[in-house]
Amino acid sequence: MRELCSGLIQNGCAVTIYTTWRGHDEKTDGPMDQQVRSLGVSIEHFPEHPWNWLGQRYAFSPALKEALEKNLSSFDIVHIHSIWLYPTLIASRLCRRFKIPYIISPCGALDPYGMQRRSWFKRCYGFLIERFTLMHAQRIHFTSPLEAARAERFGTVTPHSVVPRSIRPELIPATHSGDFRKKYPEIGNRSILLFLGRMHPKKRPALLACALSQITSKEKLQLVFVGPNEGAVNSVQAVLKKNNLSGHATFIPSLSGVEKWACYRDSQLFLLPSRDENFGVSVLEAMAIGLPVLVSPEVGIAAWIARNQCGRVETAHSKIWAEAIVSLLENRTETEAMGKAGQQLVSTVFSTQTVAQSMRHLYEQVLQEYGPLP
Repeated sequence: MRELCSGLIQNGCAVTIYTTWRGHDEKTDGPMDQQVRSLGVSIEHFPEHPWNWLGQRYAFSPALKEALEKNLSSFDIVHIHSIWLYPTLIASRLCRRFKIPYIISPCGALDPYGMQRRSWFKRCYGFLIERFTLMHAQRIHFTSPLEAARAERFGTVTPHSVVPRSIRPELIPATHSGDFRKKYPEIGNRSILLFLGRMHPKKRPALLACALSQITSKEKLQLVFVGPNEGAVNSVQAVLKKNNLSGHATFIPSLSGVEKWACYRDSQLFLLPSRDENFGVSVLEAMAIGLPVLVSPEVGIAAWIARNQCGRVETAHSKIWAEAIVSLLENRTETEAMGKAGQQLVSTVFSTQTVAQSMRHLYEQVLQEYGPLP
């Protein structure tokens, strides 16, 4: 969202972010907030309720409600980036009260996997509140055609638009080949197969360990898993141990800044076999650095990858992925072409400037269609 707001500022929009402190990490989010503020984006944080369920889970914030009641009428359009949370409820209600058009980005929360989490709550809350909220939005914004198609199961009839996520390649910090390998000497000269994201079962990282076990030249390969453990690390390690491959995997809980980009640069392939991914920001980052990618069809950005030959889109089966990995590593000409195609796609379709222009066009279209609401 910060990237989009930066682009909107450069496209002549005035942007104000209202949010709670829920999930905010000052160490990582603070510097990014400061960077966005320096471009002219106003960011207001509000405390959430101290009770765990109301505050941390539902983001209930009386202070946010008070600020919106006071200031919302001064805005032309409101873009809400969440569902199932209190800020969505109160912002949409006040938009209807003040007759301000609003757009909602579900951010993948209508995908099948997301709907299964706390399903009892979502069935009740969806029937009583969220369907009404979505139905009265002027647009629903999705980041990929796949996300839009999956959301149809929720039964919304509100018009939708697809505007993808973005990145600014010019802000990628300079790194040198080998910087990452120096910090992890166990990798040596092996080819790095990179998975970067939450280590969650829905992303199927264990499939990569299974695929590695089926590659005859596995001694030349190293799986690198970067991301916090959300329930999948044990299953990955079990597969590796069973196949005597524990030394062929590196687990890193977190990387950011220069270290993250050094990891991308030293890798040979980026892998994401997720069963449910509304877009795939880490795939976009890999493409921006010129890294060929291998993803499952359930990753939102997969359609762009297949259409522009930036990598491979393969059914998430260990044997199929083992064969695809070997094929890509053996055909350097093909992978170099994929890397260049990915960078070209990022610069033309996924650049912050292009995406922000598309989003501004969407805002203008909504305002033109609906104008001051009756």
